[in-house]
Amino acid sequence: HCFIWAAEGGGLVGQEAKLVKLGVCSTASGTLAEWTLKGFLLAAEATFVPNSEAGAEDSGWLLAPLQESKAKGRGALAIVDAGSMETHSLTFLEEEDVLNWGA
Repeated sequence: HCFIWAAEGGGLVGQEAKLVKLGVCSTASGTLAEWTLKGFLLAAEATFVPNSEAGAEDSGWLLAPLQESKAKGRGALAIVDAGSMETHSLTFLEEEDVLNWGA
C-alpha cells in the first residue's frame, strides 16, 4: 500500500477540517495532496471506502464526519474523492439525528 490519508491539525479551536494524502512508497512519498473545508472541524478520523471496480489503489472515497465550527453548529458528512482529494458531496445531518454532535 502506497497511500495513507490522515487528519491534520493541532487542536479543535480555530482549526478547519483538513485531510492530507501521504505517499509512503519510493515512487510517491511525502504529502501528495490536501483537502480543507473552512467553517468545519473533523469530528472523527475519515474512513476510506474503495471503489468496487478494480482501479488504482487510491480509487475510492473518504467519508469524513464533520462538525460546523460555529456555536450550535450542525453535524455533516463530507465525501471526498481519495484520488483527487476534491469534495464529492457535503450532506448536513438533520437536527434530530443522533449523530448530530452539536444538537
